[in-house]
Amino acid sequence: MYENREVEMKFILEPPHQLRMSFDEEKLQELAASMQQQGLINPITLHEDKEGRLIIIAGHRRFLAAKILKWEIISARVKQEMSGIEIVTVSAIENLQRENLDVIEESDLICKMHYDEKLSIGEICDIINRKRPWVQARLEVMMFQPEVLEALQQKTIKLGVSRLIAGIQDEGFRKWVLDMTINSGATEQMVSTWIKDNFQSLSEADRLEIIEAASETACQYYEKTKFSCDLCYEPDTLSNVMICRVCKECYLRLQAAKEAYQKEQRSQTTKKE
Repeated sequence: MYENREVEMKFILEPPHQLRMSFDEEKLQELAASMQQQGLINPITLHEDKEGRLIIIAGHRRFLAAKILKWEIISARVKQEMSGIEIVTVSAIENLQRENLDVIEESDLICKMHYDEKLSIGEICDIINRKRPWVQARLEVMMFQPEVLEALQQKTIKLGVSRLIAGIQDEGFRKWVLDMTINSGATEQMVSTWIKDNFQSLSEADRLEIIEAASETACQYYEKTKFSCDLCYEPDTLSNVMICRVCKECYLRLQAAKEAYQKEQRSQTTKKE
């Protein structure tokens, strides 16, 4: 059972492993202004341990906003001698319902429940009333590369996109896709297309034809091979690609091969006529 109390701020301890990795100072100031005008609508939640210490379980932002306002007393719901599972469960439910956590914070919370408290994915789903894919996706987040996690925390990419990028094993290509995604605001579908096109399988013979010789075989390859447009996603042939990142030498080879191929095609058409 919870006990409703008016607690002196100086006796409240912040969580030893706070869920939030960072607090937006501007948003804290906005919350403080709202609390000054409307008061504290939702009390914070505290755990009173065996030594009588009062530790925040939920409502950390409200507590920090109250400190900004220099409040001496704050309304709280207090429960005594809670187990680790109870604490993390209450924290999960209250934070997910009220605090608008970002995906990194959600992942941190879900990982605590699964790895620290040994709760199964099914048990977590039941406790927080979320579907299994939602929980599994957040367990995956903490395995992402540091640069992907940073972009996700800064909200320059979304979760679906971050999962695609984190799955790229080649470090150089992963960085390129990440930078392109951040700079262009690419969607999941666009990133998926970049990855698919990059790993499109070519025979070694075709690869040498394209890169080293740019022969007629390569031009035929361009005519029959499809790519997805980054804007409308409609398929088209590689021969119609408008932008292609190649060095000058390769460009001149490709241009010469294309001209020779087109000349040959015109010659064959003339003979038929």
